[in-house]
Amino acid sequence: MIRTPAIIALSAVACGGKGADENWKYLSGDSLAFAPQKRFRSPKYASKLCASFDMQGNSHRRPLCNWASLSALEDCIKQAPLTPFSKERIGVFAGTSVGNILESENALEDMLDKGDDCAEYKNFLNYECSSLSDAIARKARAEGPRFAVSTACSSSGLALSAACSALLCGDIDSAIVCGADTLSRITVNGFASLELLSKSACKPFDADRDGITLGEAACVMILTRADLAHKFGIKIRAFITSWSCTCDAYHATSPHPDAEGMKRAIGSAIKKSGLPASDIAYYCAHGTGTRANDSAEVAAMVSAWENPPKFSSIKGKFGHTLGASGLLNAIFSCEAIERGELPKNYGFSKRDENLGITPIAENTPFNANNVLTSSFGFGGNNSSLVISKKPTPCLFPEKGPSEIFLDGGGAVHNGAIGVENVLGGIGVNLECDISKLLPELPPIKKRRWAKLQQMALQSVSEALAGYCPDPENSCVSFGTGLGMLECTQRFVANVISKAECEALPTAFTNSVHNAISSSIAIRFAIKGLNCMLSAKELSFECALWQAILEMRSDGIEKAIVGSCDERTPLLSKIRNCALSFADNSIPLSETSAAYLASSTRSPRSFARLKLLNIESCRRDCACEAERIKHLIDNAKIPEISSVFCPFSYNRAQRNYLSSLFKALKLPLCEFYERRFGANYSISALAPILARERGKGFHLSYTKSSTGQRAVSIWEIF
Repeated sequence: MIRTPAIIALSAVACGGKGADENWKYLSGDSLAFAPQKRFRSPKYASKLCASFDMQGNSHRRPLCNWASLSALEDCIKQAPLTPFSKERIGVFAGTSVGNILESENALEDMLDKGDDCAEYKNFLNYECSSLSDAIARKARAEGPRFAVSTACSSSGLALSAACSALLCGDIDSAIVCGADTLSRITVNGFASLELLSKSACKPFDADRDGITLGEAACVMILTRADLAHKFGIKIRAFITSWSCTCDAYHATSPHPDAEGMKRAIGSAIKKSGLPASDIAYYCAHGTGTRANDSAEVAAMVSAWENPPKFSSIKGKFGHTLGASGLLNAIFSCEAIERGELPKNYGFSKRDENLGITPIAENTPFNANNVLTSSFGFGGNNSSLVISKKPTPCLFPEKGPSEIFLDGGGAVHNGAIGVENVLGGIGVNLECDISKLLPELPPIKKRRWAKLQQMALQSVSEALAGYCPDPENSCVSFGTGLGMLECTQRFVANVISKAECEALPTAFTNSVHNAISSSIAIRFAIKGLNCMLSAKELSFECALWQAILEMRSDGIEKAIVGSCDERTPLLSKIRNCALSFADNSIPLSETSAAYLASSTRSPRSFARLKLLNIESCRRDCACEAERIKHLIDNAKIPEISSVFCPFSYNRAQRNYLSSLFKALKLPLCEFYERRFGANYSISALAPILARERGKGFHLSYTKSSTGQRAVSIWEIF
């Protein structure tokens, strides 16, 4: 019970209103809030039904996702103030599919219609999924690690799982979990291009179901460990007993026909809970209303339970809220336990004989302790959690690996392919020649992957060097600052210029951030956690931390970790016009670096991670130096051989960092932004650079433009 994550506050802003109470009343009632959307001009899909939330109160005209999420956060903090917790021990985990992309779409429309001079380039910065986690952290004054998970419709489910793992492992004391997505051109036109939008209101699990209805939501949940809740006298609303994340490693958009990954996620969550399957009396389904997804989910349920429990989907009321859907499900699962009532599956009226089981058709009294909820996303990403009224004897490992080793590394940087060429500067100033990536594959096989995906696959291929990890005992955790920017811009620009008449479905499926991580999973058959996360300049370090959490909390033995970002003409314009703090004399670059991380040392191992600490940077140089010295002393590092800083930004930041390491009496740092150019993912080159320097302990200090920093120390053998 001591380590069990406990829910202490929850709230949601959705089409039913603001707060859990208003949305529960809407969920359990008979009204339906679906209507044509008014977020943007839509020549072709103006009549399509959507579920939008009310923007009243957004007087500051904040980006929609941020505004709605901050409203939900304010409600949560009223329920459970964060004052008992140390700021640096509060983590923020956001889940979003496309984040604040609507504002970027509007800026792109202005640029296409009126020319470059009319574009609001600062609005393109809202495209970064990490802008959501940054906004939450600022509002809550949370100074622990923060990142955004972007795995399409499973995003907030994976964010919630990551928060639970961090609490279980003792890395943080409290977690703020957010899930948010709003309507946008890319989601409406993207799902339409895949012919997945319903002709009317969606009908999950109904015989006549014909697709999804899109919705908006912003959800927030605050967690802490059960022992700390008792210590501080905080009311516990429910416990998250277990969680499991898997990947189909099958297809970019379609679920496995045998629901293989869903079955493992649900089955593993039940097993880890320590409960008999029969003790889980309700299943809050993903239930999108598409024929393939609903059929696969039912197959997974039938596999997990001899007699499947009562189940329903809330999407008939709220629509498919994409990256918010996992957390929205979790919130209403908790509410169902507290209120003693299960919500009916709105939209269901006709039994599908091919499914064999039917959802709840009426609101139903409920008196049980445990429910299970799932969310599934593009790339075969699956997340399942058990939520309980009382703590249960969970079966997570008592202690995970104490050390993490790197067994191989790979890199692509601009025109240089392979670690040796990247370090040697061969072709480093040239554009990446996509025809030279993945030479072992024929062009027809590679054409489904965009450039950034191929760069990532190339770096992973070099890191593995022919080694084949155990599929179910391995995971993928990759970082990116901007994700598939080129494909996203291409899709949205085409939608705007063609008046929604000639959508590009391949560009849409490749626009989601986890198009990168899922392509890695499919290519190398990795079926454990599949996570794509974003944390600006700290994306690699946060991806590494996520992999470590999975190893420690779930006993995973191998992880493919890395980070990648591309260079585009639009990115150059954004930096020149919107990033006033940046040193524009440093050229933009594109980078992908990947590693095979292991929980045990092997003959392949070349490095050991001795320290990884992620939190907010102290503005006072002396205070920051004292904190780093404390970290080094606790890690018992005898001597630091070299110091790396990926980002120098400008003269003020360079002076701060130089003073910092001077105060620590460490070697002068190398700003390798000067060597490799400006790119959110160049911090992923740190282990390779440490290996270049030779045996010893090497410190990497990465500071983001929003004040978060990571300290990592690598021991090279």
